[in-house]
Amino acid sequence: MLLAVFSGADDIANSEEHANRKWRLLQRLFGEDFIPPSHNTFWWLITRMNPKAFSDAFYKWIRDGRISSLAGKQVNIDGKSLRGARNEKGNCNVHIVHAWVHEHGMLTQQQLTDEKSNEITAIPALLEQLDIKDATLSIAAARCQKNIVEIIRNAGGNYRLAVKANQPKLYVELVNLFEEAHKIDFDYVFNCHRHEKIEKNSGRIEKQSVAIISETSDLSTAEDWKNLQTVIEVINETTSVKGKISRQKRYYISNLIENAQEFAARIRANGV
Repeated sequence: MLLAVFSGADDIANSEEHANRKWRLLQRLFGEDFIPPSHNTFWWLITRMNPKAFSDAFYKWIRDGRISSLAGKQVNIDGKSLRGARNEKGNCNVHIVHAWVHEHGMLTQQQLTDEKSNEITAIPALLEQLDIKDATLSIAAARCQKNIVEIIRNAGGNYRLAVKANQPKLYVELVNLFEEAHKIDFDYVFNCHRHEKIEKNSGRIEKQSVAIISETSDLSTAEDWKNLQTVIEVINETTSVKGKISRQKRYYISNLIENAQEFAARIRANGV
């Protein structure tokens, strides 16, 4: 069944068809006595299987075989809605929060939640299932919460969180901090590092500017975020073929102290 799903099957009939088409290959894997399972066999397995037990066993197998440790790795925490999926009430509002290990291109754990708004409560449950010691967790702005930072640091992990208006006081302070720094071109800004990269892509000119300040004493909210060390501003500027310029600013917080070039590479690789 797993091999069928990996090959694109999305129902019992497709799983049965895959087994019948690949039965000679499957004999090499499972032995000469292998016989393709019938439709009823697949149905029996799926309807009687404990989903939680299967999920735990599957991800343990993935971790043991491919990811022995998350230490030193980048783990992206994100959520997605399952199209067409229905919960026990029959509503199309099934959502999953998952942990994606960028270096391996692999999903290492996931947590089901009925409502997209419940993702914030699902993340702590997800983190409890992972050994995140010395890993760096990247989380989008909508899930930037103080209690999640507390959980990450207590487990020995590092964080890099996007910040938007859902944390209004912190967001305003970050905007003001970097606006003042730009006014003096970052002169006399302590513990600051900047990096700029310009690329041409399909006729467009893409410019990314990253500024990192590892001095948070000017932020009244700094102590609310455990072990906060660094605040970051990322400006993406795109000039179209016709000369139209669009600009986007993003802000981040982290307990790590990195240079701007390292951080820029993380942003480009992970997109969060």
